[in-house]
Amino acid sequence: YDANIAITCTNSTEYLKITNEFDTSTDLLATETRSGKLTVEVIKSYVGTTEKPTLDTAISCEITGNAKERTSRATGTPAAKVVHEKSWKLTNDADSNGELSIGDLITLGTESFYVYNVDGDNVKALAQYNLLVGNSSNGSTATPLENVTGLQDASAGAKVDGASNYKGTVAFDDDSKVYETSTIKSNYVDPYMNTLNELGGNVESIGLITYEELTSDTLGCKFNGNTCISSPYDWLYSTSYWIDAGNSMAVNSNGDISNCYYTIDIWYGVRPVITISKSLL
Repeated sequence: YDANIAITCTNSTEYLKITNEFDTSTDLLATETRSGKLTVEVIKSYVGTTEKPTLDTAISCEITGNAKERTSRATGTPAAKVVHEKSWKLTNDADSNGELSIGDLITLGTESFYVYNVDGDNVKALAQYNLLVGNSSNGSTATPLENVTGLQDASAGAKVDGASNYKGTVAFDDDSKVYETSTIKSNYVDPYMNTLNELGGNVESIGLITYEELTSDTLGCKFNGNTCISSPYDWLYSTSYWIDAGNSMAVNSNGDISNCYYTIDIWYGVRPVITISKSLL
């Protein structure tokens, strides 16, 4: 079908005149796209008053169309399809294989993650950096950070100047080794998931990487010796961060996996892991 269309525009005051190229009806062929110009002309000045110095004018346009049957197929070029860009992007294909795999970097806005497990449609990934939360520490005392963001930051979790100075250090919990009831979960990890989803991340779950995942054959950290130096992925120990081990443990930026009392707030930070659908990439 073709269509006979007209566009009528009006305004709510006497001060403007509205004209457009479709004031009179015109035929629009099937598959055809047309554009036109809308002209707004000031035909009378408005003199304001103290009570009403300006005047708002509402402009409304009505489109009417009637289908017209045709006897032959249209040959015009169809209008372009709308393509919705995905929120998540593959920003570094680490092995250049063109597929999502371990070590690849995926990004949502300013937040990037290292993929460390792909299982069917489920993708698990570790934050590139720790979150900028909690404290600034010199290795012996902690001072609350003033400008926390709750987002990843390159300065968080790594030694600031080569000495024992850290940003983003927090305690695991006040009185428990259990992640599910910990303050690190309720104060930092869960709110971060909310932030990611507000950015359109569609994160299915969030947590901390587990000891079992780190010491798996895939990631290659060693149970004997508690070290990640043996792993082919040096990003696993690029920061110092708490893990979910059931026994109050953390990864150090020197590659060690250490037992640490859960109330210590001067060394380790928050480095979440997320699970998303592979279809988002």
